[in-house]
Amino acid sequence: MDEIYCALCDKFAEVSSGKYCVFYEDELLEVFPEDERNRDALEAALTRLSSEGCIDVRYARGSAFCLAYLKPFVPAEPEQNAPDPASTVCPARKKTFALAVFAAAFFGGALGGGILALIGGLL
Repeated sequence: MDEIYCALCDKFAEVSSGKYCVFYEDELLEVFPEDERNRDALEAALTRLSSEGCIDVRYARGSAFCLAYLKPFVPAEPEQNAPDPASTVCPARKKTFALAVFAAAFFGGALGGGILALIGGLL
């Protein structure tokens, strides 16, 4: 649909910029693909362009649309999914982290066992 919005804006820009002009349904539907040339598709496109601030529609009566072209349509860029933090860590770093966790658990357990042995020997 972005191509249709851009084509409509190009058509409006050819005639005037910032001035109200009358366009007819038949001439606007020329930019649509054959299978989408209907009034509903045109109205949906004009509504989207109006909400984006590309055009200002003064009125729509019958097959006539009075509108002013304001700015070109800029398609929204697709959202880039944020990479998973776990997948961005290199494998060597994962291995180092795993070894550090193992060492801390091992030596913590040994130290705790030693302290309990000392306390048990004093009692």
